[in-house]
Amino acid sequence: MAFSLIDSIDGSEDCEGGSRLGYWGLILWTLIIIYLFVGLYVLCEIYFVPILISISKRLNMSEDVAGATLMAAGSSAPELFTALIGVLFYANENPGPSTNC
Repeated sequence: MAFSLIDSIDGSEDCEGGSRLGYWGLILWTLIIIYLFVGLYVLCEIYFVPILISISKRLNMSEDVAGATLMAAGSSAPELFTALIGVLFYANENPGPSTNC
């Protein structure tokens, strides 16, 4: 059995028991989600967007082409590399979602 932070804070292993925190858990998880979304916003605004702008200037791309092409490639890159690692290194196991053969 693997360690689960969520399980140790607010629930039971089999999902049969109720929340240990009650309605306070809803407030806690809402604050955690807001914190993570603000962190994602800051990360994208400080690092991701300026890099996309510099790449588009180097390649002499218009804003529309850069926005459509580089944003799509940059936002899908983590999923692509995760899938490649799953297929190359864990070929005999289930490498990702929707791959249950």
